[in-house]
Amino acid sequence: MSTILVALIIIAIIAAISFALIYSSKQHQKKITGELLSICSHMASAHNLNFSSQEVSSKRIIGVDGITRKILIVEYREEKIIETLIALEEVKKCSVKKNYNQVEQFQGGNKPETFLQSITLEFSFWKNKPPFEISFYDNITNHIYEMSELELKARDWEKMITKLLMSETRERA
Repeated sequence: MSTILVALIIIAIIAAISFALIYSSKQHQKKITGELLSICSHMASAHNLNFSSQEVSSKRIIGVDGITRKILIVEYREEKIIETLIALEEVKKCSVKKNYNQVEQFQGGNKPETFLQSITLEFSFWKNKPPFEISFYDNITNHIYEMSELELKARDWEKMITKLLMSETRERA
């Protein structure tokens, strides 16, 4: 009887620690999202942006102002919050890019195995400015089951931004 009681106590302790860690993680995530929203709001008002489309995720906010033709990205990367403002007049092309990597097989395999490392939205610019990428999927931080959903999000953003770029081209002509 005492072994059952000890087992129940151990299970209760493990469950309590697990719940405490999950709660702490969710609170930290809420804090990061709140900071991102606050900075995004300040940046938007400083640049007179009104978002016609916006996406809020756990570590990134993307907002597009179709009237001023600007994209604001606020993201949490490497323990820092990074803000990027892109003017669509400077963008030549927007496309989804899939980056693959290979793993060598050491036990009798002839061909290396290829796997998807990341899915990014890449902005190419008219002038000699280096391309800019927004990561939607990364094999280290995201689960493989999230891959198709995140690729769809990247493709949706690609379509929307490409339409904005095409309308700008029509306006120039």
